Amino acid sequence: MTRRIRSCRTYGTMSVPGSRSITARALVVAALSGGVSRLRGAASCDDSEAMIGGLRALGVRIREEHGDLVVDSANDLTGGSIWAAASGTTARFLTAVAALCRTEVRIDGEARLRERPLAPLIHALRALGAHIDGDTLPIVVDGASLSGGEVFVDASASSQFVSALAMIAPNLDGLLVSWDQLASGPFVEATVEVMRAFGAISHLGSGAVDVPPGERYAPANFSVPPDAGLAVYPALAAAITGGKVTISDVERDPLQPDLAVFDVLKRMGCGVDWSKGGVTVEGPQELRPVEENMGGAPDGALVVAVAAGFAEGTSRLAGLGTLAHKESDRLSGIVNGLRRLGATVDQRGDELTVSGRVHHGGTLDAHEDHRMAMVFSVAGLAQEGVTVRGDESVTKTWPGFYRDMARIGGDGWAIEVREQGARVSGAMNVIAIDGPGGSGKTTVSRALAAALGMAHLDTGAFYRAITLEALRRGVEGQALGELARVVDIRYEEGRVFIGSENVSAAIRTHAVNGYVSAVSAVPAVRTEMVRRQREWVEAHGGSAVVDGRDIGTVVFPSARLKVFLIARPEIRALRRAQELEDAGVDLVQQDLARRDGLDSSRPVSPLIPAPDAVFLDTSDLTLDQVVAKIIEML
Repeated sequence: MTRRIRSCRTYGTMSVPGSRSITARALVVAALSGGVSRLRGAASCDDSEAMIGGLRALGVRIREEHGDLVVDSANDLTGGSIWAAASGTTARFLTAVAALCRTEVRIDGEARLRERPLAPLIHALRALGAHIDGDTLPIVVDGASLSGGEVFVDASASSQFVSALAMIAPNLDGLLVSWDQLASGPFVEATVEVMRAFGAISHLGSGAVDVPPGERYAPANFSVPPDAGLAVYPALAAAITGGKVTISDVERDPLQPDLAVFDVLKRMGCGVDWSKGGVTVEGPQELRPVEENMGGAPDGALVVAVAAGFAEGTSRLAGLGTLAHKESDRLSGIVNGLRRLGATVDQRGDELTVSGRVHHGGTLDAHEDHRMAMVFSVAGLAQEGVTVRGDESVTKTWPGFYRDMARIGGDGWAIEVREQGARVSGAMNVIAIDGPGGSGKTTVSRALAAALGMAHLDTGAFYRAITLEALRRGVEGQALGELARVVDIRYEEGRVFIGSENVSAAIRTHAVNGYVSAVSAVPAVRTEMVRRQREWVEAHGGSAVVDGRDIGTVVFPSARLKVFLIARPEIRALRRAQELEDAGVDLVQQDLARRDGLDSSRPVSPLIPAPDAVFLDTSDLTLDQVVAKIIEML
């Protein structure tokens, strides 16, 4: 999909998710600790899901509890099949962990991941006794005879090779890992610090990390800091628009090398103020050019390159060689992107010279790379006419990027969706289907979404899930609001989960049906569920068919089309009785009448048609006829 950005000056306060890189390290170390650990503030994104899924495939039990990740590694690691998706961190770290298993482990990922460097790590593991079939994904790992000792690894392409070996060292009774060249060295320091937090002391020197024999991990409670690698994007927004932005809770954390970007922005003329509440960046009237080696923070190099494109004078950036081997060829991508916006950029090897300023808009391709999508989108805040193709890739690390950045950029994040020939301008490409219970909302919406090739969201499932959990825990009254904030509810392809439990059937009982109106009428519950529903749609590219009771009036008042379904009472009761296995038609009709009264009279988000909604009576229409009529309206 394509997102057109409106230029604007950025002001305000925002927060960023937990560190993805620290989350990955903490998950691996916790998985090797031999007990139960708790991770607070862990990143929730595609990469973290890939790591969690991979560890689960090896027998590690991981669950979400009150917003924390609980990692239970009491059992021995088992063999299995790991899908790393697009996560290089997952593929590299779990290749090393797989070498500890006593049975075979197969690891694979998406096409781009198969192209990314892995052979140096595999060669080092083979030197330690691992049996590994293949030098690039897909690979099969058998570490039956893995041992400790000393090993050399070529870490010129990625420091993750060193980190992967170091993290398994306590399970090998010691290991000395050495190298000649090290890309992004500060990330190895971060690995050592996470290992130390779980009880394993290692010694990091020039060209080697030594984990002595006898060092062992112990379960721990670990807090993941906010992601400095994501904080650089709102900082860039302030720098190039002349705005002032505070990123809350970010601290000068030695575990996160990308914090070096803030020092670079300060040298470019930005005000950078650190406090206990976070860091505030204020952009100057004119950015100054810089000469920097960004080898220690390659992800942050993209931000500095864009800032250089808005500076007066010539900037020179070195140490960028590893950018060519990321999720995309970021080195070529940033060069071509800045040139497309009118900047003069010269590339020689791993160095860039940026001299001419960005001075016009253009369409930039993120190449399915989350960091390219984010940095190009921020550039559009300072230069009118920027359009980013492939904006949905931000889910890899920051699913709520556009929503969160809107807090400092106002309406700068306008979206223009082109999908299957449709072109819709506005905040969201949403079709809102509202109506009372039994009118056919969910069935119609699901069929309509399938016909249009769009995502489908049944918002009522959220309320039914929280109601089910409230009944199980005996929670009522205002305590329901707190329950709504902490319970883990997921909606995936029509299935509803509380934690890892599929509750799709459990939420359709008469007990839940009888209590759901009272639960959904609690203002704090409604507020939290609306937030989650908006996040779900944004995570699906802003394009979805959404059904419920307040979609066109509250959740998505700017929806592309609003349809209010109705049906005769006896038809509604019959449909609902067929859906609920433990209730008769008469009882259901009484419940529906009672719920209609509650829903239409509640003070928060009452069940009323939007002023611009189209009424559609489904009583005597087949499903195909209803879908056809709505498509006609489109």
